[in-house]
Amino acid sequence: MLSRERSRNVLGVPSTIRRWDVRRGLPFDEDVFDVAYHSHFLTHVDKEQAPPVLRECWRVLKRGGTIRVVVPDLERIVHRYNDAVAAHERGEIEAPRRHEEAVDELFELIGVERVARKYDRKDALCCGLPLMFRDMARGEEIQAKNLDDAKGAGATAMTFLCPVCVRGLGSGAVERGMDIYMLSDLCRLALQEEIPEYTA
Repeated sequence: MLSRERSRNVLGVPSTIRRWDVRRGLPFDEDVFDVAYHSHFLTHVDKEQAPPVLRECWRVLKRGGTIRVVVPDLERIVHRYNDAVAAHERGEIEAPRRHEEAVDELFELIGVERVARKYDRKDALCCGLPLMFRDMARGEEIQAKNLDDAKGAGATAMTFLCPVCVRGLGSGAVERGMDIYMLSDLCRLALQEEIPEYTA
């Protein structure tokens, strides 16, 4: 599914550029091109569709031709995320911004849409669980605001960065009809790996 911005970009492509769903095969004869190139495309093709797409690229290449495939570097993005977390632990002023950028970059890479919420980013609420040890009513109020905000913004799932947040908000998310995931699990799903089930 494309975001509105990406849809506008696709629809705004000049008529001199051919738009084509390569999963249907390439509309060219065999042995036509010296080079086949695609950048940041393969990550948006389902794992089982990637081999046929790549075979099509090879099919249209001339003998001895070159295929160049550029994909995002997941390891680099994860390192940026980990560096941002470490900077936050050190109390660096720029850490929250770096953390948000790293989360957004991971979400974009794995195809997750981050819905616009009132209580997100610089206005984010914590999960409320640590507060409950001192003020149960205030902690429950924060949890309800957080969960209702996510559901009201159209979220179908909540993504958590820490296990404490899963404990604090997981059951409320499930009660409101949202799935729950750790960020690391979304990365694993994008790689079509198995993930553990969480009980709320």
